Amino acid sequence: MSLNVIQELRKVGRAMPAKLEPIPLSFNGMGLCGHLEHRRGLYINSGIKHHIKSLIKDHYRAEQAALDVSGGRFGADTLLEIYAKGSDRRDAIGAIKSMRSAITSWDGVVNARGGSKYYDSLGFKNSFTTVAANWSSVHRVGGLPAAYANVAFPGATPPLVTTTGAWPIPVTIGAGEDLYLTNFGQNHLTGTNITFLVDVVSANGSILTSLVTSQNVATTALTRWTGGAGIMMTLEVTVITGTATGVPNVTFNYTDQSGNTANSTGAIAWGPAGTTNVAVGRLLPTSGGPMVQLNQDDYGVRSVEGVIFSASSAGAAGAMALLMYKPHLMVPTLATTTFVERSTPAQIGGIKKLTSVAGGQLPHLSFFVLTSTTSTGIQTYLLEFVYG
Repeated sequence: MSLNVIQELRKVGRAMPAKLEPIPLSFNGMGLCGHLEHRRGLYINSGIKHHIKSLIKDHYRAEQAALDVSGGRFGADTLLEIYAKGSDRRDAIGAIKSMRSAITSWDGVVNARGGSKYYDSLGFKNSFTTVAANWSSVHRVGGLPAAYANVAFPGATPPLVTTTGAWPIPVTIGAGEDLYLTNFGQNHLTGTNITFLVDVVSANGSILTSLVTSQNVATTALTRWTGGAGIMMTLEVTVITGTATGVPNVTFNYTDQSGNTANSTGAIAWGPAGTTNVAVGRLLPTSGGPMVQLNQDDYGVRSVEGVIFSASSAGAAGAMALLMYKPHLMVPTLATTTFVERSTPAQIGGIKKLTSVAGGQLPHLSFFVLTSTTSTGIQTYLLEFVYG
């Protein structure tokens, strides 16, 4: 199945709350080149919009042409990096000036690495069964890092960087320092996918799909991004659900970013029909991609009090986990043979701060994946960090 990358990115953008901070978008060889937002869905820097569309349309042919021209020495990413020059650099400089952090330029990154304030890591996740053109989570998939262990509600302990399942970042930052992502690379062995890098700030499991009464999730106070602004939520299937009678809906009761309690999303359709089982790892509801639709004007979740299903699963009861997360970065894969990188030496505006406050907690990084086939294949990830 061919995945329409632009269409899928636009769908996620449209599903974002109107006031949610834009999610950066990166493409192979181009670094940061746009963002996802509610109003436009997907914004690509005007100076390279044509090149982005051409990149997606002609990616495979460009890869082969580049190899032919260079005698097998260079891939398409080398040629496309040249196309990315121009107004995109001016956008990057604007992004730098808008930052209020210690590291705002490539010189800062170089100095941090020269001072041994960096960490580079290469890890992988095992292949798992997915549903084409639907979002899934790798949070509980084995590999390096290992799978996250399910923690039952209510009041599950918030995931930390040291919690099993988080991407390992064995560094200690000072009181006035922040952690930054300076490069992100990936390779998936099957299909054209989209990877969503997130900081999981809460993960409450064992929410039973066999119950149609309100289940008291009662998430604990956030320890990162504590105000809740920009925090999104989704349900992750942890135990395969049985067939439900009718098409089930789910309702969330939550506290918004301003501390207003007793908010309700209203009934939201899961997405899959009630006559089908839902595989482990699926993110639900499907209507907003990996984001539950909040009330109008809300752009974050401080806590979740309850979850209510409208129809129970027949037979063996399934279960789900409520994930609350901070969106950080989206990176599409464009070919199974290409190791896609987000290269900040060529794109300074791509420096991404991962800590909510200076000297604060390090993130519990994980990935959501929108797949084009029924399997991801082995997923390989490269992450490079600096701090200062």
